[in-house]
Amino acid sequence: MYLLPRLKPEIIEKQIRDHRIEALASVGAIYNGLMQLAQSGEMPAGSLRTCLVGGRFITPTEMMRMENALDGGKLLIAYGQTECSPVISVNIGSDPVEKRAATVGRVISGVRVGIWREESGLQEPGKIGEIVVKGPVTMNGYLDWQYAENFDIHAWLARYGEEGKA
Repeated sequence: MYLLPRLKPEIIEKQIRDHRIEALASVGAIYNGLMQLAQSGEMPAGSLRTCLVGGRFITPTEMMRMENALDGGKLLIAYGQTECSPVISVNIGSDPVEKRAATVGRVISGVRVGIWREESGLQEPGKIGEIVVKGPVTMNGYLDWQYAENFDIHAWLARYGEEGKA
């Protein structure tokens, strides 16, 4: 593990090159910066084999372009919420890039994800609505409980506001 004083693509690229780093977990902005270095010829595709992307979703086109620059490396999207630590779902490297680019992967073991609609409650698979999560990754609550409405009696973390389809 390497802790860096600043998250700048040039510093990260030097660490990757100097230490032959094979796995990197970062946000999309860092990968975009690394992609710009690769396009300018300043970053060799090198040793990276697994790149975990969090913090924002990248477009399928960006993801495929970045993965091509990795020369055999895989980009995996990890999806999480601040109230769930560390992630809820992650892509599987054996899935084709087109599938990985269009989804947030598979739910991790021990976690349940549902879709909630205010007017009709928990939805069946395939419906669109608010993402709710249950499992050991969810927090117990907020310190001052001013956001207590985020939790329902069935212990689903709800009211996150992000829509999805399970």
